[in-house]
This record gives sequence, structure tokens and C-alpha cells, in this order.
Amino acid sequence: MATPLLWTQGDTKGRGFLKICQKLSSFAVAIVFSVPLRATYAMFVISGDLTSLPDSIEIMLAGEITYYDTTDDQGFFEFLIEEQGTFHLIINSEGFKPIDSVLVIKSDTSITLNLQPVLYDYFPLSIGNHWTYTHKLREICSGNNVYLDGTEYWEIIDLAEASNDSIIYKCLRNLIGIKIDARGTVTPDTSQVNISDEFIIVEDKNHNILINHPGFTPGILLPRFYTKDYPDEIQHESGSGFVFIYRYQKETGLTFWQQTTGSGHCNTTTTWSLSI
Repeated sequence: MATPLLWTQGDTKGRGFLKICQKLSSFAVAIVFSVPLRATYAMFVISGDLTSLPDSIEIMLAGEITYYDTTDDQGFFEFLIEEQGTFHLIINSEGFKPIDSVLVIKSDTSITLNLQPVLYDYFPLSIGNHWTYTHKLREICSGNNVYLDGTEYWEIIDLAEASNDSIIYKCLRNLIGIKIDARGTVTPDTSQVNISDEFIIVEDKNHNILINHPGFTPGILLPRFYTKDYPDEIQHESGSGFVFIYRYQKETGLTFWQQTTGSGHCNTTTTWSLSI
């Protein structure tokens, strides 16, 4: 007499199986066959490269199932997925602009993405922006000296695009102060200074800034944008026939400018310091 049927089911590498055994009096018969306990799909390869990559970065491919990968040192990444459909390829990495690209996957796919760093504005230029500086001038020339102490106000009042893709910002300048002139006199001459005029700031197509201020040493370019790797305030010093030091700050603009010209017995030092 035969015993009852015994059966088991399970999953092996994505496929189900059903095993039926029947024990007879003198021998056993085993029947093994596969049944599709769940749907199966082809395997798709989603690969790509990130350009402008300084470090390894985690990438997420989000659909009904979410996959993760980390780029190698060359920016290569790869996902092996089992389902077709619409996915979001997402990158969120500090210091870089986020990426959220929609991919419709029907076959193997290869993509190239350009990872862009976040740029911080160290000299915000727009109409209405303004700065107030403490202005000091010291002209020292063998006792024939000139001193000026005052306050200088800048405000961007207009802008225009130039033919070479540069932007020209028109700035109003008001300088109010006291000037002491001791050149060739026994008693220094003290006078009020009240200057109101305009100057321009030029931003070229590469976002370098040139300040055409009547008191500034000409021809000095200041890059407007920097990445997160730079400090909040940038300082530069130079000496080539003159000495100048300038500092400018993230989201603020020019905070300090000092230049010294002349040689021998006569030197002129002019300083602009941003008032807090």
C-alpha cells in the first residue's frame, strides 16, 4: 500500500521548485520539476561615468526597488537591475549641485554625467547692493605729508552688457572726510572732503572682476566665484613696483583693500576697510 504524497517548495536563484515523493512498499519514486513561483526578468546593466569627480561618490537608482553604488576613482559606476521601468538616478554630495535624472530602462544603458561644484559668490553684484568703507590715505614725503580720514559709500545703481559678453556695473561713490595737507606749509591746511562721482566694476565672461575705482591700482582681477574648498575670506598680497593687499568675503564682497605706491622718500598708502 502506498503512503501519502510528501511535497516541499522553495526558491533557488529566483525560480521555484516543487518536489513530490511517493514511497512504495519496495522502492521510492521522486518527481522534481520547476514552477514559476514569481515572475523573472532579464538582467539589465546600467553603467556610466561622472566627470569632474574629486572623490568617490554614492549614487542612488530609485524605482520600485532602490539600488546603490559608489563610483571608483575614475568616476565609473554600475547597477545590475532585474526590472524595466522608470528610475531616478540621484546624486546628493556636499559641495556639488544635486542631480536627479529620469531614466526609462528597457535595455542596457550607458550614461555620462557632469558633476558641477557649487560656487559661492565672493562679490555679489546686483543693483542696490552697497558697501560702506573707512577710508584712510597717508602720503608721506620727507615731512610734506597729506592725511585723509573719511567714510566712503558705494552702491550699484545700473548695469549693462558689453559686446564682449562682459557685464558693466555702474557704481555711485560718496566720500566724506577730513584732509590735512602739510605740504610746504608751517601750519597744516585742514579741509572738508565731499566727493560724489561714479565708477564702474567690470565682470568678464569668466566671472573675473575688475574694479575701475579712481583710487585703485588698475588691472587687478578678482575671481568672483569659488568652491567650498576656499576660506570664507580670501587674501592676496603682491609687490611689483607697488604693494597691495586685498581681502574679500563669501556673500559679502570686498572687505579690505590697501595699496602702497612710490619709492624712496615718498610713499602713498591708501586703505579701504569695510565698516561692520
